[in-house]
Amino acid sequence: MKSSFPKAIMSCSRREFYGQDNAHQPLSLSIVDAAGDQVLLPDDLIGSVFIVSAVGSVSSATTEEDNEVALPCEDGGTALFNGDGMIYRLDFSTGKANLTTRLAATPSYYADKISFENKANYSTLLPWVNLGLGRVSPILGMSKQASTAFVPLRFPDSDIERLLISNDVMRPFEVDPVSLKLLSPVGKNSDWTPLLDKYPLNLMPFSMLMSTAHPAFDPTTGELFLTNTQVSFDNFMKDQIKDDFKKRLSEVVDHKHYPVMELFMTAFEKLLGLLDAFHLDGYNGVKLHRWNGNRIDVDTFDVVDDDGKPIIIQQSTHMMGVTEHSLVFADTAFKISLLDALPSQFFTEDYSPFSDDFKAQHEPKFVAECIAKFKQAVRVVFTYPQSSDTHLYIIDREQFSKASGSSVIAKKITVAGEMVHFTVDYQQPNANKLVLHAGMAYASDPAEFIHSVDRSMYSSELMKAESGMLIAGMDINSPAVIVLDLETQRSDKLDLSFEQSKRYTPVLGLYAYRDNYPVKQFENIYWLGAPLWNNTLPSIMDDLYGDYPYRRQSKQAMLELIANESPAIVNKICIDTQAINKWLETGEKPESLLTVADSYSCPDGYLVTSPTYVPKVDASQNAVAGGYLVCCAIFSDHYCSDDGVDDWSSNTEFWIFDADNLSAGPQYKLSHPQLNMGFPLHTTWLKRLETQQRDYDVEADHKDKVEALLKVLPSEELKEQVSTLFQQVYQTFNES
Repeated sequence: MKSSFPKAIMSCSRREFYGQDNAHQPLSLSIVDAAGDQVLLPDDLIGSVFIVSAVGSVSSATTEEDNEVALPCEDGGTALFNGDGMIYRLDFSTGKANLTTRLAATPSYYADKISFENKANYSTLLPWVNLGLGRVSPILGMSKQASTAFVPLRFPDSDIERLLISNDVMRPFEVDPVSLKLLSPVGKNSDWTPLLDKYPLNLMPFSMLMSTAHPAFDPTTGELFLTNTQVSFDNFMKDQIKDDFKKRLSEVVDHKHYPVMELFMTAFEKLLGLLDAFHLDGYNGVKLHRWNGNRIDVDTFDVVDDDGKPIIIQQSTHMMGVTEHSLVFADTAFKISLLDALPSQFFTEDYSPFSDDFKAQHEPKFVAECIAKFKQAVRVVFTYPQSSDTHLYIIDREQFSKASGSSVIAKKITVAGEMVHFTVDYQQPNANKLVLHAGMAYASDPAEFIHSVDRSMYSSELMKAESGMLIAGMDINSPAVIVLDLETQRSDKLDLSFEQSKRYTPVLGLYAYRDNYPVKQFENIYWLGAPLWNNTLPSIMDDLYGDYPYRRQSKQAMLELIANESPAIVNKICIDTQAINKWLETGEKPESLLTVADSYSCPDGYLVTSPTYVPKVDASQNAVAGGYLVCCAIFSDHYCSDDGVDDWSSNTEFWIFDADNLSAGPQYKLSHPQLNMGFPLHTTWLKRLETQQRDYDVEADHKDKVEALLKVLPSEELKEQVSTLFQQVYQTFNES
């Protein structure tokens, strides 16, 4: 079955261009109009668009042609989103466009880089390895990959625009918008509680955290809110894994391959015994941090329910929102399964869990079958479907007048269906009702990605070439308006019509809107419809979501839709604010609220993503009506971007739309032979750039945890290596 999937998605350049030397100055982009003629950009397009993308790690495989073009997923078990963050800054001025790129280098990035480049000097316990969605060192902790999103900050009584970069597993870091250097984190290391807060895991200098990729910032009060979640190991083990372990294993492994069953059962029993012996069960809870931007420290609050019990998060807290009266966070559809805690090397071609004695005692064909069965069992047994409901937690902001260390009560409201992203109307005329604008990801699992042992839903062929890629959804997605009633603790939801959802947003991509600091009431949101490719649906999705409870379209119809493929679509969704206001006042739910006012269907074979709304400005640089929508476009099967036209990338472009006339297509396209982004994610726009400096002592921030670790390490040699490594990390971070 032929697919228009562009293989260029699977590659990305790690080359930086931020002026670090004469050979790496920012890139001057070529610009063409819709007719393909070289032109200047309009004068009312100014400012800087920031984009972030994961670009693999220091140990990623690379192309033969260019050792700085990474192939992050070549091991067969690493997700595309698992990688160091690359910051791209697209600057518009006087009709021209320049691109600056720089790795978002956290202290853990330097620990990874230094230990990798000096392997001979460090124990095998120090170097880092990939898990499915993360990267870890056995004794140092988890890499803080700043690779997901930005938070623009404009504090009250200040015209200076500041910038944070974030990820779900780290403290956000402030970025100098000019140099793109990371300056300082939000909160000290000691302010943050690890995800699994148990000895010895909490001794790691780079402890595993669960935060939010999208903190909530209120520009009217100058407060930034962030979650800091703890989970017990039961959250990873889940009843689906513990209770059905043997049953699920027997569905994969037949009697003929009994050694796989014996190996699995022995390993599983040892794992449970280890957890019991070291009491690594952990506990559940959510802490909320509040930051005012004046210092590194944060105020911290424990979040509890009406009975004073801790909040239990089953999946993640990827998204937050803030209104004038309320703070909202969600248990979002981004699960963390035990599969994500296993090394990616399980899925490499040369990996074998069996001993040399076993291999010598059996025929090579049987050994190969057992190895394949083992990998398939790992893939199937240790994952599970995400929750089909979204649990939202709402906190009355008046509670934050309490002293740091107090508890705040969150009301829980459940929404039928999954969501990853949402935003909220800041204006809340009725303190008991909130309006959310959500992307409903029905039966679409953003935490699942293709593994090399997966087989196609359509051909049963192995999907090695697509390993690492996101998986197509199993039902029709939709933008939706959701009204939350805090008094009754109930929700009511109105989706985009089924026919429009099927046509324009069968699988939702990312979104953008005009940010008015804050948006009192949303009138338009630009939602991307992600492309459907028939080579991105493995058969395991039938096991996970074949019996989805909120199905909008039959499974067979959805499989046919994916088999026939559909292109990326750029959409402007209009929201009927009058109808929403009437709904809030009367309680009468309207028949519809959302319409696709404008759209553009992209050519086949293009991933168009990472939209950014850029407002138009007048001669005095004041915002006026209208704006532009800037997107990234990935295309072709070229891993390297400089093997095509001299002044153009062979796999990546920037597209600029008139935000009020999407159907006319991109009015301008920008590119450069060195532009190779892989799979870019979230973005933001700043009107002007001002150099920022922060007084951050990276050594003092990590000192207590490093010293605690040194006390328990088993050898003087290892202690010396860790101590030396961190001195190099501190020096490199400060001098970069």
